[in-house]
Amino acid sequence: MNPYKLRVLVEHVRRQGRLPVDQFGNTLSSADLMVWFGLNTCLSRDEQRIVQHELELIAEAEAMGDSLRKVSG
Repeated sequence: MNPYKLRVLVEHVRRQGRLPVDQFGNTLSSADLMVWFGLNTCLSRDEQRIVQHELELIAEAEAMGDSLRKVSG
């Protein structure tokens, strides 16, 4: 995947704020996030796989940040 395209997509997602959550407060799955942000229709299968992985990494980073805030706060 074009690294510039990937960076633009990730920046677009990050500008939206925190990742969306379900009714229980859990971050949506990467597949659901693809639909939420409309990325499932504008990317090839290979690109979708790469972006889904990036979304998983963002979700993991948000969860770690939440854990650190609980420990220090």
